Amino acid sequence: MSIAYKIGKYVPRLFKPIAKRLYVSTYLRFMQPSGTFHGIPLPPKTLASEVGGGNFMKIGKGSVDLLVSLGGLQSFHHVLDVGCGIGIVAIPLSAFLDKNGSYEGFDIDELMVKWCQTYITSRYPNFNFRVAGLRAGDSPIEGNPSIWTFPYKSESFDLVFLFSVFTHMFPNETENYLSEINRVLKSGGKVLATF
Repeated sequence: MSIAYKIGKYVPRLFKPIAKRLYVSTYLRFMQPSGTFHGIPLPPKTLASEVGGGNFMKIGKGSVDLLVSLGGLQSFHHVLDVGCGIGIVAIPLSAFLDKNGSYEGFDIDELMVKWCQTYITSRYPNFNFRVAGLRAGDSPIEGNPSIWTFPYKSESFDLVFLFSVFTHMFPNETENYLSEINRVLKSGGKVLATF
C-alpha cells in the first residue's frame, strides 16, 4: 500500500468538518429568500422542497392549526419541535406565540438549523434551534437516537410535536424518543405526532 493511498484515505476525514462548515456558511450567504412572512424571509425553494414539497406556508399554517385544535396550543405555551427542518412550523408559529411563549426546535440537518438560526432566531429570540444527532468528539451517545438524551430540562414544555419523524426511525429509537418526550413534557402537557 502506497503512502499516497494511506494519506488519501484519511485526509478527507480530517477535512470533512471544516469543508462542511465552509459549505454551510457559503450556501447561506448566497441563497435568496422566496418571500416573507411576519418579518421572516421564507427559505429558498431549494431548501423548502426538502421538507415534503408542496405549498410551504400552507403546510406550515395547517400544522399550526392542528397544534391549536388537537394540541390545545396557547400563545404563552413553551413548545418543542422534534425534527424542525427548515422551520416549516416555526415560521407561522412566530405569528402565534407571544413573548411569554417559547419555541425550541432541533434537527439533524445542520444547514437547515443554521438557516433557522440566521433568519428566525435573529428576529424572534424566543425561537431557538439546535443541531442534534451529529457525532461530536468521542461521544458514543451523539448520533445514536436509541440512547440520545434531549438537551432540555425535565418538565419544560407544554406541547411537543413531531411531524413525520417516527416514520424515519427504528422501534428502539422511537421508544427512546417517546421516553424523552415524556421526560421533557410538563404534567398535563401534550404530544402531537404523525407517522
